[in-house]
Amino acid sequence: MKFFGLAFISLFLFVSCYKEYITVPAYQNNVFVFELPDATVDRILQSREKKLYIDSLRKMTYGDVPFEVDRLNTRGASALNFQRKGFAVNLSNAIPFVQQNAQAKAFEKFKLIAMVFDYTYIENRLSHIMLNKLNLWPLYSFYTELMLNDRHQGLYLFIEDPDEYLFENKSANVVIRRDYRGNVSELMVSGSGKYGENAYRESFKNIYNTLTMYKGEQLFQKLSEQMNIDNYMRKMAFDMLVENGDNTDEIFFYGIETKNGVYFDILPWDYDDIFAGKPHEVGRSWAIGSIFGERVYTSHDEVLNELQGRLIFTIEDDIEYAIAFDDYLYARYLENLKWVLSMLDTESIEASFAQVYAELAPFYNKPIVSEQSVFDVDATNKELFESNYNQKLIFLKERREWINLQIEEP
Repeated sequence: MKFFGLAFISLFLFVSCYKEYITVPAYQNNVFVFELPDATVDRILQSREKKLYIDSLRKMTYGDVPFEVDRLNTRGASALNFQRKGFAVNLSNAIPFVQQNAQAKAFEKFKLIAMVFDYTYIENRLSHIMLNKLNLWPLYSFYTELMLNDRHQGLYLFIEDPDEYLFENKSANVVIRRDYRGNVSELMVSGSGKYGENAYRESFKNIYNTLTMYKGEQLFQKLSEQMNIDNYMRKMAFDMLVENGDNTDEIFFYGIETKNGVYFDILPWDYDDIFAGKPHEVGRSWAIGSIFGERVYTSHDEVLNELQGRLIFTIEDDIEYAIAFDDYLYARYLENLKWVLSMLDTESIEASFAQVYAELAPFYNKPIVSEQSVFDVDATNKELFESNYNQKLIFLKERREWINLQIEEP
């Protein structure tokens, strides 16, 4: 990875009533600008459903500093149906940033997420902060703004590219984006391993085969040979805490070749549907895992009735289902749930919210952010942000206490 040069970097501090945070890497201004032919801008804003690869980019600047772009495309799935588009960016030279610990990092590939489903824009960034405390979110992310020529597009979330991070920092040989029913939607190979795509795909599918071949402690041991099952359970525990409704296809499995085959670990992804109230399997029989038989849930009560008080938010995927109903796996899950609650205690939750507030509140002082939010699922403004922020802070602290009481009951 090539560094562009760090001479122009400085730190920008925003002081909130809560605490002092370094909220953005401070170039002269925290705005990405794509300079394009006006016809291309119109095509981007008017397009729906289709991913666009943009070959007419004249220039990209960030903080008034130009960067050469190798590739630019719109990204997402459902998000492509909105005017405010997300983008995947691949630079010729890495864009450098200084983090809170004063260490420099630089990225050639990154995402600019439009957050069109992320109500008041708190959900993804809040999850990143809390998941980082659980050692489940290593990626760099921050709020920023985006312009197409002189047309402001509102608030965005910068996230370093997950594939590049896993290949370069975790020595991954393969990165898999999981789809529904244990299928694979994307598979990327580093080229450094000895296996081909089919072998990696088969190794991933073998996790699901294991679920039906063993039970109890033997099942746990077999899964532990194939994947970091404790990290998976910790993600499940976090999803239980924040009521993450969109789970199954929002996770990366990255595989590392060992003498015994391929060993997988996980990287959680999009968290724009937390505080969901109910999991996604309700009314979505086509998405529910089927290796334990066909399952249909027409209401949240049906999910809760099947769980019989077990502290798991979603059983859409068969791995979650196996963990929920195998007594040995569930006991191990409860140990991970206790650990997650210990790491995300009331003080930690309050600090995570305070950090989001410090980072996000300044953007709500810019009318253009609220003006552009009318193109999202739900429009927002400073009053709605303040209200949602306070409600969700209270909710999450109370939910943590409720879960803790359920664990402690005999």
